[in-house]
Amino acid sequence: ICFSQGMEVRQMSFKVGQIMTILSFLFYVFVHCSFSVNIGIDENSLWKQECFPFRQGGVQGIIQFTEAGFVMNLCGGSRFDFPNLLGVKKYTFFSFTEDVHIIRVEVK
Repeated sequence: ICFSQGMEVRQMSFKVGQIMTILSFLFYVFVHCSFSVNIGIDENSLWKQECFPFRQGGVQGIIQFTEAGFVMNLCGGSRFDFPNLLGVKKYTFFSFTEDVHIIRVEVK
């Protein structure tokens, strides 16, 4: 069973050199469900990456925004690197979709 909970964050700046921390809860019980984290200038201009291997329950994902792109560090030491495909130095729109409930988003 999958539950769909969407969330959008607007006008929160995420700039090169900053770190975004996401505290969330994944909703899946018996089947594989997915979610996506979308970062962009607005809902039409997004950097996307889907299906991070988070586990059911409380999760904390950390995304570092570097000159080269995004570095995502997950609990357990896993790391993913994604290029900054839009090539901008400041993002102000984030959306979280599908089978995840976001508890907190923090940018430092």
